[in-house]
Amino acid sequence: RANTALGIPDKAFAAGDGLIVQAILELQQMPMLVLACRLCPQGVEGSVYALVMSVINMGYVVGSQWSALLMWALGLDGENFKLLWLLILISNLYMLWPLLLLQLVPRTDEESPQVRFNLS
Repeated sequence: RANTALGIPDKAFAAGDGLIVQAILELQQMPMLVLACRLCPQGVEGSVYALVMSVINMGYVVGSQWSALLMWALGLDGENFKLLWLLILISNLYMLWPLLLLQLVPRTDEESPQVRFNLS
């Protein structure tokens, strides 16, 4: 409990931690949002942004449900932490699989399929 040693109350530490984590998550999403807006037709960037954010939020929900299912399958609860190391290992390995999809991202603007529509 290093927070109390530094004079930070538990409630303030928990609230501050949540804010910092959320801010970091927003910054992590920025490159993907910029790429999505560059690849979309001109004039529908707002719709693409809303769609991407919806998919991200759905991913958070599905991820939390899969985590709960995995915890149940491993028999983890408030008193049994025997296989917690396995849950952490599976979770961290699962976060690496999108790296396999990086080869699908265009390397330069010339390679990207920028189809611009005139919506006026």
